[in-house]
Amino acid sequence: MIHDMRLPLATSLVALVLAPAALAETLKVPSDDFPTIQSAVDASVEGDVVQVGKGVYLEDVFVAETHPGITLQGKGATIDAEYDDPCITVEARDVTITGFTLVNGTDGIHVRHPPLDPDGGGFNPANGAIITKNRISSSEDTGIVVETSNAVITQNGISFAGSDGILVAEEDPASVTEISRNSVLQVSSDGIVVDGQGGYLIERNKIALTEEDGIDVDLRVPNLDGIGALPVTISKNTVNDAGARGIDVDSEFNAPVLVDGNKVTVTEDDCIELSGINFTVTGNRADSSLRSGFMLCLEGATIEKNTAQKCIDYGFIVGNNDLEDGDGGLSGNNDVANNTAKNNGRDGMIVVGGDNTLAKNKCTGNGGDGIDFDQEGATGNTAESNTCTKNAHQGISNDGTGTDLIKNKCKQNGTGLGPDIAGTGDGGVGSVDVFDSNSFGTGGAKSPSRVDRESIN
Repeated sequence: MIHDMRLPLATSLVALVLAPAALAETLKVPSDDFPTIQSAVDASVEGDVVQVGKGVYLEDVFVAETHPGITLQGKGATIDAEYDDPCITVEARDVTITGFTLVNGTDGIHVRHPPLDPDGGGFNPANGAIITKNRISSSEDTGIVVETSNAVITQNGISFAGSDGILVAEEDPASVTEISRNSVLQVSSDGIVVDGQGGYLIERNKIALTEEDGIDVDLRVPNLDGIGALPVTISKNTVNDAGARGIDVDSEFNAPVLVDGNKVTVTEDDCIELSGINFTVTGNRADSSLRSGFMLCLEGATIEKNTAQKCIDYGFIVGNNDLEDGDGGLSGNNDVANNTAKNNGRDGMIVVGGDNTLAKNKCTGNGGDGIDFDQEGATGNTAESNTCTKNAHQGISNDGTGTDLIKNKCKQNGTGLGPDIAGTGDGGVGSVDVFDSNSFGTGGAKSPSRVDRESIN
């Protein structure tokens, strides 16, 4: 008899492939075998689920690097660490934490780098943590701390933290960390802090009542190896009532940064402050800042379809923030188009950098000028097809040099306070290279004087 060995061999191979999954277990807490969460974690192997029942657990949990790939489920379970340690500390890779209420920890959750050996000598990143649907309250320090890359932090609620709501600090640009759909309320420092090399998605978070910034992103590590940096996206977040800035991004290297569709309302400092290169800033709304709507110290950026309204100072500052010291010129070669500045306390837009193009912007009802090219550093700028109406001073004020003014519409500005377009070469500071097809209205408005025209020509 001839025996066909193919089927038994194939069956054996399948069994070998499926063996790890078959060994995965659900470890229930509390039970006779596992009276505490820590006892279940210590007994777990990769693929296991530690399922924690309803109740309050007076312990702090440590997931050592020897327990990778486990899931902690805590629907209805509360961990009270009594301020001894973080409620949950993770040094293993690919750990999922979901459904817990975490109170009274030094941190709520802390995912950190484990040492490679007992004597130190480097770190082995605990990559791949998933932290979702947890409620974290009354942390002595930070709600969630992640020191690794490739993490997902989503749908968590964090309140009453003694420092930051969420802190991500890692230096591995090879993967993306997602921070999305979280709620951060009433924390004593920043709502979300990110410090690293790039590769972040910060999306649809709701942040309110922070003592400092709503979102603070520092991209400070230079890209030394020449490999293109991973992008950073900050999109569709809502920040309300921040004790400093709503969104603050400072990039010192070439990571492409997209700031898109965010809404920032009521801030002690600027609503949105951005500094660096390779930025795209679109569709954001800044409302009711006690300072300015947008502080944009950018180079080569696209800035379009944003709105700044009801801010105490400026709607948009394109350039350095230290205007009183005259240190302008840190911003240049930006495309600023289709933005709206309305009902701000000072100028709708002030430009203190060079070689910027302002096109099709609308500035109305501002307490100063519609658009102001400041004398410090405002060289070689172009304003084309902008509309400036009902501003308290000039529609467009030019104290810069080499400005091109083309097809702008200015009317009903600055009754008794000067022309709709001022500073076009009438012996003042400003000078214009091109003055073409601009239109002027009434109510204190006037076209350039004969001296202006002669100097332009």
